[in-house]
Amino acid sequence: MTELITKLQKYESPLWGYHFPIPAKIAEKYIEGNNRRIICHINDEHKMQCAIMPSKEGFFILINKNLRLFSNYRVIYTKFNFAK
Repeated sequence: MTELITKLQKYESPLWGYHFPIPAKIAEKYIEGNNRRIICHINDEHKMQCAIMPSKEGFFILINKNLRLFSNYRVIYTKFNFAK
């Protein structure tokens, strides 16, 4: 399991909303072919299934509104592992 501290950010786009940026070096360890699905543990309190998505800047994970409101826009301590 990889631990990462990352800050919640907002895309200025009608398509994408709030997300966690993920450095390419970390994201590439979890991508197996076309499989980008992982389980993300947020602050040891919330677990969500998600996908590592590519972007111009590297990679990101989208976050839904409920978890975004829980996070209160603070720095998020995030742990990643593969979904089985």
